[in-house]
Amino acid sequence: MENGAFLVRRSPDVVEGWATRRLPFEPRGWQLEYRDALRIALARLEPSVGGCLTATYTAEDAARCDVENVLLYNVGHGAFSHLPLQRIRLRRQIGVPAEPTEPLGPGLHHHRYAVSHEPPGREAARLIAVAHDVPLSMPLKVESVWLQASRRLSTARELLSPDRPLQLTVDIHRPERSSRPTLMALTKGVIDGFMAAVSAHDGRDMATISARLTDRLGVRLSDIVVALQPSSPAPLGVRRLLWPFGSFVQWNPADDRLDRIDLRVSKGVTWSADCWLHQL
Repeated sequence: MENGAFLVRRSPDVVEGWATRRLPFEPRGWQLEYRDALRIALARLEPSVGGCLTATYTAEDAARCDVENVLLYNVGHGAFSHLPLQRIRLRRQIGVPAEPTEPLGPGLHHHRYAVSHEPPGREAARLIAVAHDVPLSMPLKVESVWLQASRRLSTARELLSPDRPLQLTVDIHRPERSSRPTLMALTKGVIDGFMAAVSAHDGRDMATISARLTDRLGVRLSDIVVALQPSSPAPLGVRRLLWPFGSFVQWNPADDRLDRIDLRVSKGVTWSADCWLHQL
């Protein structure tokens, strides 16, 4: 399927899309057509091909972005719902993408989705932080993952450079008799929650934010304050991590630093996760 500004191609195990602009969360005009074309092609991926989805976003544009949003959330999780995914690998590459079969012009943004059976190996990188046995409560909420990960966070090595990209690896353990929610449905909450746990809040609107989190999570106010402003330096430093929004809060984790995200789900006794943050 093609348009003057985008092109989508598919096979039983691969979908590729090229566009002259990055796909936003609420597309309009031809970008809406592009998202719909991606959804149609992705829905036709063959489920029997395998349970590992590798999604790659390539563009010369080096501006920071949330790769999980560009590749998954902005497209729509429903496009992947027919796939029995046990692993999801997200990759961001800065450079000139592979040329499409029909020229669209310079400055292209390329999406590639491939389904396979073969489980990928882990790539070597420097460990920054780790949190083991993080309890996951269903339905999954960012604030719950953040608090539980904050309590279990260990810093293995100081962040070497504020400009170097990061890799997040998450192993999610699911009770044997639970089939829902799917791995795709868990991605956003787990990524945002853990990435929030590796930063400290800069203190703005602290009273309001702390009170709202305390009410929502049913914990002591002191627990919230310690998690937002830990006594030891946070691996990713201090930022405006969240702010009041409506009757609750809006999170602002540093997931735009992530160039690689690896998630997998396996059988466990209870819902929990092990999370590793590496610097590339």
